Amino acid sequence: MLKISRQHFIRNGVIMLTITALICGALLMSLMSENIKIVNQDPDVIEPDGTSAIHALVIHEIMSSNQGAVADPQGNTYDWIELYNGTSRDIDLSNYGLSDTKNETKWIFPKTIIKAKSFLVIYLTNTIMHGLYANFGLKSEGEETVVLRDSGGIIVDQVDVPALGANWVLARNNSGIWVILDQATPGFSNTVLGFDAYITSITKERGTVLITEVFPKNSGNFTSTLVELPGYIEITNTGTLPVNLKNYSIGDEFTSPFQWGFPSINLEAGQSIVVYTSNLNRKEGELHADFSLSAQNGYVFLSDGTGHIIDRVDYKMLPNGYAYQRNNEVYEASAALSPGFPNTISGITSFQKTLKTPSGLILNEIMTNNNTLMKHNGANAYNWVELKNNSSAAIDLSEYTISESFNVLNAVTLPKVILEPGAFIILMGSGYASLSTSMYHHIDLKINNDESLYLFKGQQLQDCLFAAGLKAETSYGRADEGFIYMNNPSPKAANSNGVRAISIAAVSTVESGVYDRTSITFNLLSGGNVYYTTNGSTPNTNSNQATNSITLSKSAIVKAITVENFTCGFFVDE
Repeated sequence: MLKISRQHFIRNGVIMLTITALICGALLMSLMSENIKIVNQDPDVIEPDGTSAIHALVIHEIMSSNQGAVADPQGNTYDWIELYNGTSRDIDLSNYGLSDTKNETKWIFPKTIIKAKSFLVIYLTNTIMHGLYANFGLKSEGEETVVLRDSGGIIVDQVDVPALGANWVLARNNSGIWVILDQATPGFSNTVLGFDAYITSITKERGTVLITEVFPKNSGNFTSTLVELPGYIEITNTGTLPVNLKNYSIGDEFTSPFQWGFPSINLEAGQSIVVYTSNLNRKEGELHADFSLSAQNGYVFLSDGTGHIIDRVDYKMLPNGYAYQRNNEVYEASAALSPGFPNTISGITSFQKTLKTPSGLILNEIMTNNNTLMKHNGANAYNWVELKNNSSAAIDLSEYTISESFNVLNAVTLPKVILEPGAFIILMGSGYASLSTSMYHHIDLKINNDESLYLFKGQQLQDCLFAAGLKAETSYGRADEGFIYMNNPSPKAANSNGVRAISIAAVSTVESGVYDRTSITFNLLSGGNVYYTTNGSTPNTNSNQATNSITLSKSAIVKAITVENFTCGFFVDE
């Protein structure tokens, strides 16, 4: 049984915030401006107020491969065509026609007025629908001509559409020149500012359905039945009423926030749902999105059934193997995962119970900062990993390999040892098998902090683990119901008397740096009580408590810890 100690725990990872009172300047640049491909514009054909120099009714923007860039008011992602009225008068489009060929008019506008200097978006559905939904579509391969005719059948504008990549658009710049862009701007000018305005227009205030956990890079934390090492996004209904997720969507880029749509699923009050980011596109049973998240730095968007972004998470410098979890309005990085469950010790435990221990050879315990145990070769201590035969038959270790990466080509072969059923063996991760003695086996793999280990049999992954943030003389290993951290390692014995997670540092609202101010004010955010010092000393529960904002009027080094009352104790990072 897992024994839980009842005591305070102190958040691991002391944060440091250096504030220096020197004068400096900063230049902030838009992230969006890095990707947009706007050609140079002739200043002589741009109006004095910076608006478009187009003075006619024109086809203005076309998307023929909408893979989540734009959603209609019902959350559907159709291809679309945008018109722009560059005249100074409103135009009645009734009985105007639109088509993808010069030979016939396929769709007639309903009673529609396009205002002067305004845009109008028509969605292409390939079926008959009411409203501004045309009954034809476009091929992403191009070789089609979009034609706009007036009520008398006269061609008002036409354009030959080239091949367009996913979420790219054919668009006129302010000079009226056609360019290909990778940022859509329906309803706005085809510029960087137009794209910013578009994103702002489809963003609503955060509601009750939220992104509560993001896990970009699986570093051996767990395996899935369909994909060996998936990432995931967790969505939670924090409200009091059920919500149907039909036409809700998630995405990982500004240019495709509606990339993957949810099926019709009722999310009960307080319930969480997990979508694995595996590129599988599976909408029955275990949900899998058709994209994967960027490691360490990225975005996650959540949109509702009206085509609006209702939540967004930006993660930066997130270590591989860590999730970005929402706790009390604060997002924290943690290697203690809880997909589908609350981001608490109880939730972590519940998730651990869902993980099945493999049969056969398993990774049972690891120590990444060993200075005292099992000294040999001149009283040297080495980091180590423990294997266990979790089967009823003897196992030849030389049939297995072990690696720090999910690549069997980088794996090293285990020694020629027969491990009996239920038996343990310690392998020293010195990086030199030649250091082996009659008592201890070494392997040609060096075990380090925040360690991923992958055990292979042939080309097949047999087992894996990710041990994060281990302090000196502590270990991480399998217990009866999942993995635990142990203050007292137990080589060649069953693992018990540990805790589920090592906690993380408080988060400062101001980054370390140099500031051109007479004072600076910031907050230290965490899920528990934060204690801090400003003289560089190590804080404890007798230090100042960060119950309000902190103001500094001179250079300082701020260190902080978080202390929470839980049913289990966490380690102190000293």
